[in-house]
Amino acid sequence: MSSVYSSSSMTKSSGLVTSYIELHKSKGSAKIIDKGNGLTEKMGYLQKKNTVSLLYEAQLYNTLSFSIDKIIKTNLQDATKYFLGHFFSLAFYRIPDFQQEVVKVLDEGFRRRMQSVDASKYAHLNGIIA
Repeated sequence: MSSVYSSSSMTKSSGLVTSYIELHKSKGSAKIIDKGNGLTEKMGYLQKKNTVSLLYEAQLYNTLSFSIDKIIKTNLQDATKYFLGHFFSLAFYRIPDFQQEVVKVLDEGFRRRMQSVDASKYAHLNGIIA
């Protein structure tokens, strides 16, 4: 699918931004006609930025896999514990759906713990748990 975008037919401010967004959505399948507005340079920059973000995402998931393998072990060095703590706090905000999964695991662990201890001792927390 080949489209032609001419930046001269649009207004300078909003038209350039609109054509830039359309070029980004086409992911390189569009034919670019640049009339001196720098769209080709911006598109090249956008492709480099996209490559870096994909590499970053892959590295996050590789590090997550490494961290999960390490956290299962019981005899960890202090530096490894420190690294895991920092990475999981970073992953909590940077990896999609990681927050919900961590909250589910913690909630499940909390519920199991509450079932194993004397329920009358923690009756005042009933509204929080339910």
